[in-house]
Amino acid sequence: MVTSALWSDVDGDGWPDLLVTLEWGNVSVFITTRARALKTGLRIGICRRRTGWWTSIAAADFNGDGRPDYVVGNVGLNTPYHAEPQHPALLFSGDFRGDGSTQLIEASYEGDRLYPLRIVRDVGAVIPSVLKRYPRFDLYGRATLGEIFGRTSWPRPGASPRQSSERLFLSQPDGTYRFEPCPELRKSRRCRAWPPGISMATATRTFMPCRTPTRRSSTSPLRRRP
Repeated sequence: MVTSALWSDVDGDGWPDLLVTLEWGNVSVFITTRARALKTGLRIGICRRRTGWWTSIAAADFNGDGRPDYVVGNVGLNTPYHAEPQHPALLFSGDFRGDGSTQLIEASYEGDRLYPLRIVRDVGAVIPSVLKRYPRFDLYGRATLGEIFGRTSWPRPGASPRQSSERLFLSQPDGTYRFEPCPELRKSRRCRAWPPGISMATATRTFMPCRTPTRRSSTSPLRRRP
């Protein structure tokens, strides 16, 4: 799903280009050519596999080189959802009930083992057989995704977020963009929207260190290990 869009001259040719953020997807760039056609801007280093729950995008010259840089908002770190490049968040779609319909299963890694993200009550409400095989929370809490559903192979998941926090695309002398985390600052919270035309002063204030500790919600409906 498209969550935000921005027109900005990414490649410095005087023509506005289109940047789009996707939930459960990438940050995409479409370069405007002199024929006024849009083409995917893969060569500039923004459209590569950097999936996340991207929510917003804004432009400013963060590194002071006279070219626009971009900050993209994400779901944040103060949330039950966490993703890393080596351990992405996964969403499987398939007939797990065996009745010809389609269900969705969220999964996440703990170490190298894959577990369902939702607690047994939520999964059992959609797939009742899980409740019969795991009547106790502790049994379900120790079971991997494959053990719960009796599978050794899984269908190919959809777009798998590999980033949870906000990120910067900083312009480089060769015309590409370097992808890097925001300073430890304000990235613990979900960033729903960046103000359009964010100024350098605002950007500086935004990236001042923040020492306020974050806490995970004690009422989260998501799964916890015993």
